[in-house]
Amino acid sequence: MSFQSNTILVALELSNSVWLVSTRLAGAQKSRMHRISAGDTTALLALFDRLRASQRPSEDPAPIACCFEAGRDGFWIQRLLTGHGIATYVVEPTSILVNRRAKRAKTDRLDAEGLLRVLAAYLAGDSQICSMVQVPTPEEEDSKRIHREREHLVQDRTRLENRILALLATQGIRSRPSLRNWERDLAALRTGDGRKLPPHLAAEINRLRRRLGLVLDLIRELDAERDEVLAAASEDPVASKITALRSIYGVGDNFAAVLAREVFYRPLRKSEAARELCRLGTYATSEWRHGSRPAHRPCRQCTCAKVAGSVSMAMASVSA
Repeated sequence: MSFQSNTILVALELSNSVWLVSTRLAGAQKSRMHRISAGDTTALLALFDRLRASQRPSEDPAPIACCFEAGRDGFWIQRLLTGHGIATYVVEPTSILVNRRAKRAKTDRLDAEGLLRVLAAYLAGDSQICSMVQVPTPEEEDSKRIHREREHLVQDRTRLENRILALLATQGIRSRPSLRNWERDLAALRTGDGRKLPPHLAAEINRLRRRLGLVLDLIRELDAERDEVLAAASEDPVASKITALRSIYGVGDNFAAVLAREVFYRPLRKSEAARELCRLGTYATSEWRHGSRPAHRPCRQCTCAKVAGSVSMAMASVSA
């Protein structure tokens, strides 16, 4: 959207109970604040209609530019407003420039007003004021669900395994029973002072083992679903990227899906691709200059936290 002098600016501060809507009409110096119930899109669209109606009858219909921060509400609001002809931007929250000289007051009202100023500066041509999120299509968003759910299950697996080891360690036992021969190995365990496992502790460990078995079954189920989706969509460009990435040493099935669907689903120039991948694992450097001493230091800005861990693990496995 090209910025027009008669553009009406709108910023949404979203929460679980109330949406604060900060608006500024074209040519106005001050913004106005509106409160609507969270999720009440009918009231939100009615507010936009009132903003348009506040113009002089002789004026052309003013375009509306709206923004909100990326978060737990996802992208459905952007799709709804875009479908009603409203240019909607999703702001990356951590990219907004802030004054770091002192502690800042923080309320929903101040956040909404600040977001409105960010939108005005961005539309005026200041591309450094923030970064806008590239909104995926519903199909692209849904295609990420398998590997994201798998990551949560892997975290659950690690948590359960660590819990079992921690409980055994309280009795002086340093090894975990084999899942294949669990009952036999658990019965054979002896504490550091030569006793059998206390009955309530053994029962708790058995329950943890059953939960661990369920998580492992779900991981295998997701792996099978991932392979089925890939085989059924062999002609899809993203599926081709996954197949190509899997042929690289050190890149497994899940990591290939993460890269293809979280990073390379959007177009990147060749000059950007290598650096973008390094930034995901915080391996890239940024120029740093102090006085006459130029230097480079590690770049800690990671564009996607979901990918950073996978990149770091893959690089560690390759170098091992």
